[in-house]
Amino acid sequence: SISGSDVKEARPNQSVRTPSARRDVAATCVAFMLLLFVPLALVGLGLGRDEQIMREWEFRLPSPRPPLPLSVADVMAFPWRWDAYWSDAFPHRSPLIHLQAFVRHRLLGANAPKKIFLEDGFVFDVKDVDQFRGKRVLPADELDAFMRVLRAKREFFGKAGIAYYFVLAPNRLDFHRDVVPAAFQLPAQNVWAAQIRERLSPDLREFFIMPDETMRAAQERWPDRPLYYKRDGHWNQWGRVVAAAAIVQCMQKAFPALPTLDPNAVPVVAAPEDQTFWGDVRMLGLAFDDLPAAMTAVVAPAWTEQCQRLAAETNRCPLSLAYTSDSFMEILSDRSPEILSFGKVTWLGLSQFDRLNSPENCRQALDLRPDVVLEGKALGAIDFADYLRKNAAWLKTEAAP
Repeated sequence: SISGSDVKEARPNQSVRTPSARRDVAATCVAFMLLLFVPLALVGLGLGRDEQIMREWEFRLPSPRPPLPLSVADVMAFPWRWDAYWSDAFPHRSPLIHLQAFVRHRLLGANAPKKIFLEDGFVFDVKDVDQFRGKRVLPADELDAFMRVLRAKREFFGKAGIAYYFVLAPNRLDFHRDVVPAAFQLPAQNVWAAQIRERLSPDLREFFIMPDETMRAAQERWPDRPLYYKRDGHWNQWGRVVAAAAIVQCMQKAFPALPTLDPNAVPVVAAPEDQTFWGDVRMLGLAFDDLPAAMTAVVAPAWTEQCQRLAAETNRCPLSLAYTSDSFMEILSDRSPEILSFGKVTWLGLSQFDRLNSPENCRQALDLRPDVVLEGKALGAIDFADYLRKNAAWLKTEAAP
């Protein structure tokens, strides 16, 4: 017979590890702890942040460190605010993204999880397609609060004798829907744009500018001039000129003496795409030499001299314009096409840097004493919840007696 002690001795002793196995376990634990806590320590020391790269490539500031939540609403919002902060503050974030993209694309040959590459050279962002299809419907309360902010700005500048306008740059897919494969099942029109247009009340339509129709008419009139880049979501210089025509056309209702802006008055030539706006492609780790040259429509060098001459004329038009926007309106901000109609045009800078986010941050615009202040955002880039958070001061002024 076999005794119990014999059975116990016959079983393998799982708790016994060799010195080599113990060293492996210890090394794994140390490596895990370093990967977990070293980035946090570097963030605490302010090391390895890529703010300049984020400004130049992503056209935004890093998300701020969220304060400790003091209310139920703050507690609910804290996780995603911390996630946004940690994602932006992670040390050496950009090189890590490049390394990941290099391995994924150049070594493994895999496509991007958030990009759509088409054979004719177009690169689209998946979120733009989802927005166009209405994968996420805009909450009515967000849209209403967004429009209340715009009304508050309109009233604030109106008291100073300045007309406030807002322009929403359309999604690139509105003009290149035909190049996207049918499998994506795009609707006839942009769902988000339709939602916004439906909620525009008559008073908002007086100063809320959507240049879609003007740009579509230009696309039909000049089919050989693309309005947008192929490898980036921004409109090109020609698209910026056409949008300026729509902006001036809307403002002529309040300023009938404002001269009409004819897009054809700006000389345009064909040229290779400016790689400055290839941030999305660059972040994917692709080598530019691997991509065929993409041609686009840019203003001719003669426009610089013409723009300077128009700005120097003192008796052409007494009206002045000051504007701020995201990177869409930053295009040609040193040679603003609105100078064809306004006597003076001033670029206030990127709106991401707190331009017009509160009454206090409007001092620069007020000191210029312009006749018109214009704020612009791109539909494909705007985050309504983030916009409301940054412009919360305007809702407080609305509630004040």
